Amino acid sequence: MKLHPLNTLSADESGKFWLFTFIYSQDKLEAFAATLETMSKNISERAMGVAFMASPPPAFEPRFIVTTQFFGTETAARSALAPFFSIDPVVVQKHITFDQISDSSDQLDAKGGYKYITSTGMRTFHAEKLLNAFKYGLDMLVKHPELKKSILGTTFFNPGVMARVPDESTAWGHRDIVGWAMAVPFTDDAASFPLAEKYAEDFLEYLHESEKIASFPNHTRSRGAHERYPGEWRVKKLQRLKQEWDPAGVFPLDFHSSNFADQ
Repeated sequence: MKLHPLNTLSADESGKFWLFTFIYSQDKLEAFAATLETMSKNISERAMGVAFMASPPPAFEPRFIVTTQFFGTETAARSALAPFFSIDPVVVQKHITFDQISDSSDQLDAKGGYKYITSTGMRTFHAEKLLNAFKYGLDMLVKHPELKKSILGTTFFNPGVMARVPDESTAWGHRDIVGWAMAVPFTDDAASFPLAEKYAEDFLEYLHESEKIASFPNHTRSRGAHERYPGEWRVKKLQRLKQEWDPAGVFPLDFHSSNFADQ
């Protein structure tokens, strides 16, 4: 394990960074999708973000939202994120410390209702696909308003950063993934939850098409190890480490000897 000072992430000596939230109305969907494709190809290495469709209170009307973190000055952030500013959003801007990075999503972890997070890797990032996927989401919310707490979205980032990290030095093997399509099926009652799960899975399946499935490691324990940690040598190394450091299976049983046949 390596420890790095927080100020290595930012020009700010305190290690603080900028968090921007851009909120768009439904009539901006086409521009929203086109901007995501542009940003996915040209985003600064100092930025990353999540773009999603949600229906926030109190109106619970669908909106398209982008949250981005930027490690650097405010001036540099506004320049790097200029395409998002250009399509007339409502903007919320914060200067925060690293321990506050997940504050805005903590509500998803609160008890109540039926929900979980699921995702799949995307090897291409096209505006038309995103546009159609979000249109599907809007149509479903009209037909089934009980799904309005569910969230559909995707991450975007500069994959070039990981290209400089030696492959053999990390458990992370998804070098060909340019974004993670993500969904949170979420309903208040058990009866409507199966529909929410289908809603989420249909969205993910459309975006990854017929490509080989890639699963974000932290989002599932049920999918195979090779989907989460691509590369046979990587899976075998994780199995050896599990046997060395946790042979009794005190922690999750991924890579435990009893599960080798399933991996």
